[in-house]
Amino acid sequence: AQASGPNASVVHHERLQNVSSFNPVSIPVTMSTSTRKLILIGLNITMCFGTPAVRAVGSTPGDYWKPPETSQTVVALSTLDKVFKQVLWNSSAGDENVIAMETAMQGTYQALPKNKHGLLSRNAVAYLVQKYITQEYHYSIRGLGPIPATDERNASDYPTSSRQTSVPEMLESLLESRLGGRGFALRDAALLAAMMHKLVMDLSEKLVHEAFFALDYMGMLTESEADLSNLSVPTVIKVIWAWEWLHWHDFDVDRDFYVDALTTPTHVMDEFGKLAMMLIEAKFYRERHSRNPFKERSLSIADTVQLAHEATQAMGMWQDHDCKAMKRYLMNLDPENDGRVPLYTVYNQPEIDDAHGEQVFRFSESQDYLRSIGGLDESDPRHPQVLISNYVLGPANCYHSMTFHTFCCLNDCDAVLAAVERTVGGPSAKPDVILPMLGNLTTQSMDEPRPLSASLV
Repeated sequence: AQASGPNASVVHHERLQNVSSFNPVSIPVTMSTSTRKLILIGLNITMCFGTPAVRAVGSTPGDYWKPPETSQTVVALSTLDKVFKQVLWNSSAGDENVIAMETAMQGTYQALPKNKHGLLSRNAVAYLVQKYITQEYHYSIRGLGPIPATDERNASDYPTSSRQTSVPEMLESLLESRLGGRGFALRDAALLAAMMHKLVMDLSEKLVHEAFFALDYMGMLTESEADLSNLSVPTVIKVIWAWEWLHWHDFDVDRDFYVDALTTPTHVMDEFGKLAMMLIEAKFYRERHSRNPFKERSLSIADTVQLAHEATQAMGMWQDHDCKAMKRYLMNLDPENDGRVPLYTVYNQPEIDDAHGEQVFRFSESQDYLRSIGGLDESDPRHPQVLISNYVLGPANCYHSMTFHTFCCLNDCDAVLAAVERTVGGPSAKPDVILPMLGNLTTQSMDEPRPLSASLV
């Protein structure tokens, strides 16, 4: 299944503008009749964002629903250059993080096809980096992957002098130039992953400071908290709420909504708050022997920055329970147990809310949109069906964000593919190598190995 939309963080003169789209991970398998080998060839990368869709009560399904809107964030080219040089310098000094990334990527790197120079293409390195970041940090990098056709058409709308380039594409170009434009080695993939992760973490820290500023500006900090060294736990949770809010709002533009958001947090803000509270309790427990038990528990701004970093890396797994709940809900509507639900049945479902009445998910995308993301089976045009897995992994089920990253539903098939890559150790293999292994695999939705059907074999 493939889909596309306006996307990508872009470089525009001295500014990098991050605009999102969707290109789901697709690793199609083809079989050569002459060689009887399975070949892993697809390299489309998950690049998506958005919030679960809301359908107006009493409307025709999809009438008022629109695809996730494009968003923008800005970072100076000088900042990008600084990150690039810093990561390169750290790598040359034997940075353990880059070495660990290389080790983790090794299996997939060996399985990917190489060019005539024995190096990876741009699509291949994008797939490798996206897969690593999703599995390690559980978020997706926006703008990393092939540019959809719609983006190419949109690019023609800009004057030649205003050509825009995605942030990952700029970093890829800088890295590729180190090898004379011949491609990417394993170390280049690790460097790209390190650079994008650093950009995400640096922006996270910047937004924490902006969150403190916004709270102080609105008079939400006490006098004792003004120096940011003695923050109460409730205040830190408010900072995390504000920090999350700033991922998809500009305080100067939307400050009128700021107080309302902190008074009644959205479902996403509340999820980050709950995660932050869990991380705070874990921190206090680790420090129980060094903290004064008679002194009120408090945190500093440095603690809060670290908390935001930890929350960024933990939220992917934390929020995925909403995705799992959605998947279970849809599976219960599957009459034939074949991964499909009649479209009319999906549209007739109510909105699912959390304990605070905030929407968690509701099925309201139009039929055209579902078709565009590969979420619709129309083999029988009279009875279209929603493909559960493709729908759950679709862009409307990702968190709305203006930054370099977003949180999407995690793909259960990644573990299966990783097992294939480890077994094969190359871009192709004979069926008798892969089939026995696939027949013994389990997933979160398949408790026991399931024999492959004769048609697949």
